[in-house]
Amino acid sequence: MTRGGPEERPAATDRNDGWADQPPPKPGRTPMFARALVAAAALLALTAGPLAAQTLNLLVSAGGSGRTFESSANQFREQTGINVRVIQYPYAEVREKQLLELVGQTGNIDIVSIDGSIWLPELTPFLKPLDDVNTSNLIPSMVDLFRSDGKLLALPVRIAGWVLIYRKDLLDQAGLTPPKTWAEFRAAATTLTKDGVYGFVPALKQGNYLVVQWIPFLFGHGGAILTPDKKHAAFNTPAGLKATEYFVGLVKDGLVPPGAKAYEQSDIITAMSQGIGAMAITYSPYYLNMNSAKESKVAGKLDIAPFLPYDPDAGLKTGRTLISGWGFGVADSSRHPDEAKQFIQFIAGDSEQKRIAVDNNNAPTSAAVYRDPDYLKAFPAAASVLTALESAEDRPLIENWTEVEDILARELSAAISGLKTPQQALSDAEKAVNAAL
Repeated sequence: MTRGGPEERPAATDRNDGWADQPPPKPGRTPMFARALVAAAALLALTAGPLAAQTLNLLVSAGGSGRTFESSANQFREQTGINVRVIQYPYAEVREKQLLELVGQTGNIDIVSIDGSIWLPELTPFLKPLDDVNTSNLIPSMVDLFRSDGKLLALPVRIAGWVLIYRKDLLDQAGLTPPKTWAEFRAAATTLTKDGVYGFVPALKQGNYLVVQWIPFLFGHGGAILTPDKKHAAFNTPAGLKATEYFVGLVKDGLVPPGAKAYEQSDIITAMSQGIGAMAITYSPYYLNMNSAKESKVAGKLDIAPFLPYDPDAGLKTGRTLISGWGFGVADSSRHPDEAKQFIQFIAGDSEQKRIAVDNNNAPTSAAVYRDPDYLKAFPAAASVLTALESAEDRPLIENWTEVEDILARELSAAISGLKTPQQALSDAEKAVNAAL
């Protein structure tokens, strides 16, 4: 099962690029330390050379993120003379190879790639705290992704949030404004579903796509995934049931494209770009593709709402968006910890965040970039995205999140397909999640 996250290009070669959300490698029978030695030998072969002693090593996911980080490494070398070797692998291999190196304390990894709350729990023992770093330029909700037990362990460098992207022309023609509540959202989706256009385009393929599509609905109805102590499921509640019945109802009542049950995130971009969707709740960088004159039939007709819908009966005043993506930390076994820290501060700084946002379509983590005139030219809806991100959060910080996610994907898929009622799906998911926790 693929856990593709957002990226600036939805091509098949990049879809596993991992802004977040890829599956953990399956544990093998070889002892971890022995596997670490094998991995170390392989990495040493890659890092060998006359500059190896002065070079920092960074493993990243191949694709859009890899190209972006390579670009930053080149800039850093030009400014400081310090070489950062960016080694790219498929997502799952990055996770496994990096963890094996860190467990083995080989010293071959200097800068640690961290996929938000998905990877942070298992990497925490191998990271140097960064509490002395000034993070005032960074968006607080993004910084908080990389805190554990009050300690800051990484800086966010490539983070995207979920937003409501809508066809401004269609809403204007119907006399509608961007929906603020779920009642308004459904009413708008109903009105706009006509003439080959569907009111809402979701990613409903069983897997990560489906779970992260459902989470903003859960949050926006006042629900939660786990209890505050993260020891029990918290979604099988009146709020969780209301959210899930609402979510399933959009599908049941024909307000989504017929093929949406097989949609992944890239299919949302395609559907919106082809003009068959009126609204989508998805990652903000996708707006650039949907609104591109080169890629979209409806270029210039899309906009982003500065909020996600919410249920006022839940006592909310706005929806809560989901964020995920990459942060960089310093390996505790690094031979060059000061230089590694210097690179991390460089790439998280306002200047470099602006450059890679404009040149590489990177989703910035610096608040100043969202207000920068140059970035606003490339991304006119940036101010709305920044507002939406103020209420952002990530998934629970637990080591076995992917197991919990698989359970939710299975049960939500059963509800959407009509194999189970929303109540039965949530009840079955609750039992399985509690057993997993």
